[in-house]
Amino acid sequence: MELAPRTRPAAEVDIDVSLVHRLLEAQFPQWSELPVRPIESSGWDNAIYRLGTDLAVRLPRRKIAAHFEREHDWLPVLGPQLPLVTPVPLGKGVAGEGYPWHWTVCPWLTGEVAAASPAEDMRQAAARLTGFIAALQAIDPSGGPVNQFRSGPLVTRDPVVRGAAALGRAAGAHLALAAWEAALAAPAWTGGPVWMHGDLHPANLLVEDGELTAVIDSGRPGRPLLRRSGHHRGRQRPQRGGSGVHRGVRSGPRRVGQHADRRPAAPRTGTHRAKFQASFAGDVPAEQAAFMADSQVPLGVDALSGSITEPAWRTKPSWYLVTTEDRMISPPAQRAMSERAGSTVVESAGSHSIYLSQPTAVASLIEQAASAVAEP
Repeated sequence: MELAPRTRPAAEVDIDVSLVHRLLEAQFPQWSELPVRPIESSGWDNAIYRLGTDLAVRLPRRKIAAHFEREHDWLPVLGPQLPLVTPVPLGKGVAGEGYPWHWTVCPWLTGEVAAASPAEDMRQAAARLTGFIAALQAIDPSGGPVNQFRSGPLVTRDPVVRGAAALGRAAGAHLALAAWEAALAAPAWTGGPVWMHGDLHPANLLVEDGELTAVIDSGRPGRPLLRRSGHHRGRQRPQRGGSGVHRGVRSGPRRVGQHADRRPAAPRTGTHRAKFQASFAGDVPAEQAAFMADSQVPLGVDALSGSITEPAWRTKPSWYLVTTEDRMISPPAQRAMSERAGSTVVESAGSHSIYLSQPTAVASLIEQAASAVAEP
């Protein structure tokens, strides 16, 4: 729904390329030689700078946005458990060089915002987004932060939403209002707190090669919030319990989605056949990649709601094979997951399908792990 433009609040602190360079030199010298350039953003809260080709620097431009401690505490926990990429922080900056607040270095995620470049297959995008929400709500919220501004009964926002709908110039404004009224009529949430993304709209979704790939948050990528009250479309309380997957080590069982012809009503997702090799198996022969694409078993989003009581990576040693040419899970995200798990890391130039393209490298890692755990 198109609304009347709003004025971006003025920045409360001066931020420029020179400041970013000084902060990096003082706090992250390993990145200080990388080129820095500003990124145009319509977000109200943060200034964004691209750092080299793979990183980004985000600095709050207003005091109200200076809450990066939550991200650094929780995104490394949430990110590895979600089916869409979120930019897990890689460096936590502190006040300095005349800048007053915490700031962060995170992976640069490729793609275009969905508001400007929508997904080609909206049904597939909806299934992927549903899977993201289901996985987020299935994560144990114990100890998580509560945001009173973003949570609460929907009815308290009714005047604002109806006022925005009245300003809408798009032909679909009445459809948006009908969806809002349906949400108001849904049963009130009576379960415990769950994780939620408090600003989930097309400007906070990334699309690459026509497919939904990542969730950000207008300069606050993946900001974790808890919802303790309000309306909820579902009646079932999400499963509690952590989960996570590491390349070569799976921390616990998940329910595998049924084949599509057995449960046709369930939302499902997969990789588009024409884009399968480039996205998933870039170093696999074309004929084999085509066979892999044709033999995909779509994943039902209900497979994301399984409960894991004790993630194995918390108590067992693990080995992680980082694939530096992976287009499904970015190498910085892989490194963040392996660091969180305390894994022994081996890196190899391969795609997401390295098990097929480089079986010797995978077997070598398995042998290394087996030898280590067999030692007395």
